[in-house]
Amino acid sequence: MSGVLAPHGAARSHPVTCSSVGYVAGRAFRNSRALPPHRKRLVTPEPEVQKAEGFFEAMRQAAWQHIKQKYEGAEFEHLVRRLLECIYKDGRVEHWGGAGEKGADLIVFTRDPLGIEYKIAVQVKLHQGTEDDTTALSQIKQAREYHKVDAGVVVTTAEQMSEAFQARREALEEELGIDIRLVDRDEFVELVMAHLGKAKANVRDDVVDLLQRSTVTSELLESTPITDRVYEELQQIPMSKVQRAGLRVLHQNRGGGVHLIRVELPREAAEGTADQAARDIAAYLERLAPQARGRQTEASYNAGSGTSTTHLDLTLELAR
Repeated sequence: MSGVLAPHGAARSHPVTCSSVGYVAGRAFRNSRALPPHRKRLVTPEPEVQKAEGFFEAMRQAAWQHIKQKYEGAEFEHLVRRLLECIYKDGRVEHWGGAGEKGADLIVFTRDPLGIEYKIAVQVKLHQGTEDDTTALSQIKQAREYHKVDAGVVVTTAEQMSEAFQARREALEEELGIDIRLVDRDEFVELVMAHLGKAKANVRDDVVDLLQRSTVTSELLESTPITDRVYEELQQIPMSKVQRAGLRVLHQNRGGGVHLIRVELPREAAEGTADQAARDIAAYLERLAPQARGRQTEASYNAGSGTSTTHLDLTLELAR
């Protein structure tokens, strides 16, 4: 993981750089060295430097507030997956979160310059304050035993790690013989700003590329690169918390260039809200992969035991 995520505790650089800031900071440092010893303690950062530091901090806080308001639970795991896909451009990221995850919310597959593949288990935790819960470390140990991973990463929204947590991590590294990397809230936000800001803006092209790279299956699948991408885009559509929590995206490559994308949306007592969200999702699906042939969008109502959902199916055919 070297060269991608800096070693824990290493100095962090801001994802947004400015040559004028570096010039001002350097000039302030040189001026401080030129002062007599008895006056050096009186030196304060120049206004330009203070403004730059305030700007970076304001950006980080604004980004964190947006993440906190928009992403909860499984949604946050999808955000982390998208981030890792940007960081490991030549690798792949699989989602394992939920029942049967065996210690890994996500697994990153990457290769070194000689083509040797490495697996990295990622645990994602939405915590606050100081990280003191070592459950994530125990899960990394489980992932090492079950998935045979070569390293572990714990991504947490906690602001810092406790001494007990750090000690347990170091002991587990020694026990398992692997690196376990910790990413706290500030570093996570900086990584989001640095990498997701550079992601492709044209999501439709991304979706077509993912569809073409998918393999033929006999059933609808969830938690694949294509479903994660569509799920991420659907987060921009207004819907209730119940709808957002129960939203599912599935995909099936039927072969011959034919694909089925299904979106399942929970229905609530306030059906007007559900109907509007369903219409918005249907409109999104109509805009997806506009170059495809044989497009057909269908909506159906499914009443199960205790729950009911609206199914929105998009069938399309891509040129081979």
